[in-house]
Amino acid sequence: SDNKHYRILKKKVDAVVKDLPKSRNTAKRITTFFCISLYVVIYILALNNIQNVGLYYLLYSGLGVATVFIFLNIIHDAVHNHVFKKNWSNNLVLIVFDLLGANSFIWKNRHIKMHHNYQNIMGWDSDIEQAGPVKIYPASETKPIHKKQHILVFFMYPLYLFNWVLIRYFCYKPIVSVSDNQLPT
Repeated sequence: SDNKHYRILKKKVDAVVKDLPKSRNTAKRITTFFCISLYVVIYILALNNIQNVGLYYLLYSGLGVATVFIFLNIIHDAVHNHVFKKNWSNNLVLIVFDLLGANSFIWKNRHIKMHHNYQNIMGWDSDIEQAGPVKIYPASETKPIHKKQHILVFFMYPLYLFNWVLIRYFCYKPIVSVSDNQLPT
């Protein structure tokens, strides 16, 4: 019965995806070019304005914002091979993620295997489990910082890149051990 439910759901999703306008693919490619170009322009401007400390720091902050735009608008879709039709083209886009200091290989594997296989399941979804100061599940312990998370999340999200690069890639331990055979229900 689970397989039947899955097949019905898959047919419905496939029908919705098929009916999406083709212009969304062009818009995605334009967004990809724009976000990467924006980052490169800000980077060049920052390099040419090192002597003006205030402007330099402003541009440097702009690089952080551009990095978030790149991740939210490009990298996630490239990991799912949805920016271009060819997988090699999407993998080429993922090199941008590597150039920004992240590791596209590790992130792709973690995201596909540990997030999409156990999407939003408490105790199993690796992306959600490491949300840190952001409360995702109503059943989670409430901390004082959670009262202002709707405001703080905009300031904290850019800092997650440091978490990915310095902690998650090197200090990751699976939520579920290999010997666990019990799947979430």
